Amino acid sequence: MSAKNVLHNFETIDTEEKAYWLGFLYADGSVSSSEDKIELGLAEQDVHHIEKFRDFIGINNKISYREKTKSYRYSFKSQNCKQDLIKQGCVPKKSLILKYPTYEQVPKELSRHFIRGYFDGDGWFTNTESCFQVGIIGTEDFIKGFLNNIDDINKNNKIFICHREEGAKRYVFGAYQDVLNFLNWI
Repeated sequence: MSAKNVLHNFETIDTEEKAYWLGFLYADGSVSSSEDKIELGLAEQDVHHIEKFRDFIGINNKISYREKTKSYRYSFKSQNCKQDLIKQGCVPKKSLILKYPTYEQVPKELSRHFIRGYFDGDGWFTNTESCFQVGIIGTEDFIKGFLNNIDDINKNNKIFICHREEGAKRYVFGAYQDVLNFLNWI
């Protein structure tokens, strides 16, 4: 696929795959504020996920390894793709300002695929003798939008402050049925 074909991958979120990758980019991607660069960086054990994203985008740029952080990075430049991502809510310097997408950005029928992508990036599942829970991390605005989209799955919505980063919140639920409902839903 040529670079020309990728320019509108996120113009309209109208497939499960687009919704998933938009969610994943919300979590682990970055859109440059100074140039037309989009980047995805993941830990070395997740390089296969970067390869899948590269296949989806269709630009065969090199995946680079960073020894210091034991991580892989994939990036490409596209002014149109950057503008499409911003239009869909995946904005530059998003860590402390990220909002949950509207239904105009991600249609309700594709919400669970968006959430699955976001969860794969910034979510976790714990199953030990003392702990059975699901959680995600994000801004308070993002978490509130997330909770609105899983209302019928989880009735015990709680937001916990995460001390990992200023402005970030952690949402955790641990009721056995709520966890199973969420995991089956995504």
